[in-house]
Formats: sequence, C-alpha cells, structure tokens
Amino acid sequence: MHICYDLRKIELSTHDRPVVTLGTFDGVHLGHQQILRRVTTQARLEKRKSVLLTYHPHPRLVLRPWQPVQLLTTLEEKIKLIEAYGLDEMIVLNFDQALANTEARQFVEHILVKKLLPGYLVVGYDHGFGKNRQGGIEILKETGELHGFAVEVVPPVKLGEENISSTKIRKAFQAGEFNKGAKLLGHSYPVRGTVQMGTGLGQKLGYPTCNLRLPPEKLFPPAGIYSCKVELGSRIKDGMAYVGTKPTLRSAGQKTEDELSLEVHLFDFQGILYDCTLLVYLEEWIRPDQEFKDLEALREQIRLDEKMIREKQSLKE
Repeated sequence: MHICYDLRKIELSTHDRPVVTLGTFDGVHLGHQQILRRVTTQARLEKRKSVLLTYHPHPRLVLRPWQPVQLLTTLEEKIKLIEAYGLDEMIVLNFDQALANTEARQFVEHILVKKLLPGYLVVGYDHGFGKNRQGGIEILKETGELHGFAVEVVPPVKLGEENISSTKIRKAFQAGEFNKGAKLLGHSYPVRGTVQMGTGLGQKLGYPTCNLRLPPEKLFPPAGIYSCKVELGSRIKDGMAYVGTKPTLRSAGQKTEDELSLEVHLFDFQGILYDCTLLVYLEEWIRPDQEFKDLEALREQIRLDEKMIREKQSLKE
C-alpha cells in the first residue's frame, strides 16, 4: 500500500477513476473493516485502483482542542491495520482549520472530484463531511450522478442489537470493559510506544518488562493484566502486559507515578530494548490491577498470571 501525505502529488492518470472511500477510520473496527472489504472487492471486479482518504490529525483534535478525543489508533497504528486489507493507496489529508471551514460541496468538488475523480465511492451509512459535517450521502449521490460515479452506502455493522462505532468502543474502554470493546473492534488493541527506563523491579522479580511511553492522544486501555503479542522486527512474540499505577510499590514506600503506565513482559526473550519502538497487541483482559501485601505475593501472582496466559495462547495456536 502506497501512502501519500500530500494531495497535490496525486496524479489522476495513475489511478484511472479508482474505487474510493473516505473517513477517519479510528480503531479500524468491524464497521470500518466491512467498508474496506467492499472497496477492495469492487476494485478487483472493476480492475481499478483502491484508494482510502483519511484525515490527520483527528478532526476533533482540531475542532475541540479544549475537549480532545482520545484515539483508539494513532496514525501509525491505523496504517498498520489498514495495510492488511490490500488497498493500493492511502492518502493522509492534513486536517487543519482551513479544511474544517471548507463547505461540503466545495470539499466534494475540489478534493473528491478534482483530485481523485472516483469511478466508484464507498462510504458508511453515517458518513459526514465538510464544515460542521453538513455534507452527507445525498450530496455524494448528486455529485456522482453529475460526474459519473456510483455511491455505495454500507449499512451499520451490529454486534447483537448494537451498532458498532468508535465512540462506543471508547466508552467501553473508559468504563473498564476492555473485552467488550475488543469484540466491537474485531481485533486485538494495538499500542505502539517507545521503550523507556523503568524502576527495574520487574528484573528483580524475575519478570523484566518493557516500559512503554505512549503518545498523549492515545486512549489507555483499562487497568489490569492482559495477554498480548508483540511485534519485534520480523518476529511476533507472546507476552503479558500490565496497565496500572503500581499500588503494591506505593504501599511498600517506593516512589511511583500516579498516571497509568504500560509494561510488557515478553515470554522466552532476552535482550535490551531501550529506546526501541514496539507494537503491542493487547488480546484479552485477564484480571484487574490490585495491591498485594508484599513483593513476594506480587511475584507469586505474576507467576500464576503467566501460567494462565501461556495456556490461553497455546490454545489459540
């Protein structure tokens, strides 16, 4: 998948009226996945290029800086997930105040038609665009009739009776319901961060960890213990992860931060990863964060966690 960060460099002649979709795609959840599959399927049928246009930063970070959204996926995480669907091109459109003030019809004419000129357009049922999200399906269909492209509207994807959305997944995570949120996502929760120096306690306990520094806009998963997989170069390693504020250390008189931290222990791994960037996939929430009477009790619980997680992961192989 080729990635373009400058719309001015797009050459229509190289795309020949592609199959296009638009949106933020935060989380790349089950609803987004249905759209991506329709784009690539239609592109193969029509022997056209498949193109996704997305926005960075997330529009709400520009429109409501006093109430910024916490992202399910950073741009790098989103790209990694979308790559798996086999699109030809991903265009990352800079979302600034000028774009936010662009009227819906102007957006369609100047960007969708003039820059991309689709042969086929796929959008979600609730797709909105332009200033104050005034543009919708009707404008796209009118434009399609005028410029010769079809518009396919993908209906909502449901889990039970519930429509899937990025907002509902965020709310599930914020309510401590990670496993519910992960079901709505339809994949493990990706967390990309840089390994930084920690307290060294994990090493003393026999479970050395990678302490990840996350970007401030990333939504932290609920506190607790997780099974996880870690992308390490070309390898995928099993592991376990901790999200929390280290209450046992605090009670033992050791200095800790009040903010959530994310620590990952890789099974059967030896090496130094400081300053490396890791992509961690949180698979399943196992138990809540809790305080133990002493470090030996904490060590024993970590041992039990490891045993359970290894068993779960072996069953999935």
